[in-house]
Amino acid sequence: MKICWLPLAVSILVATLGLPQQEALCDDAKRDLMARPHHSLFAHKAFLKLLFDGPSKMTEVLVERGEYALVSLWTMVGDRLSPDDRMPSTGLALSIHELKPGLVVYLITLPPPERVPEAYFGAAVFSGDKVRYWILERTFDGLSPGPVLGEWISDGSHLNHGRCSGPEKSASLSCLVGAYERITAPNGANPRQRR
Repeated sequence: MKICWLPLAVSILVATLGLPQQEALCDDAKRDLMARPHHSLFAHKAFLKLLFDGPSKMTEVLVERGEYALVSLWTMVGDRLSPDDRMPSTGLALSIHELKPGLVVYLITLPPPERVPEAYFGAAVFSGDKVRYWILERTFDGLSPGPVLGEWISDGSHLNHGRCSGPEKSASLSCLVGAYERITAPNGANPRQRR
């Protein structure tokens, strides 16, 4: 009997009925629950690394080259993957928001997420000389997919700031600002950490 990432009830049914395609069913379920490499590497690794390795340079590049810089990075990530794992950059976009003096968000809209934990948005948040990288991820609570706000820290750890109301740009910005204000306030909230 093979146990896979299918919900437990389905696993039990598959095992009990002895379905001949159990192996393929498990492989399909695992694939559907894993982020696509191109999407995930861009949002969770490549952009993040460039941002933390040179925040001022990244700001300069995003201001001067905008979406062209993002598409170039997307293409470079794809060039390192097998052809089957490459995705078009359709939907990749950049918008810059000054939320208040000294607080600027470079919001990256990603190609629509289909799997957990692909991202709807990535956000480089600059406050003075400090930078944070937030990401609105697709998640699954057992009933329906929905967004959760995460944050990558320069040491490679990942923080979970909880659910957001929706994946739309305005809802995402509101969620991000609310979380940012909660954790930067005196005695701010302590998000959950995962690696």
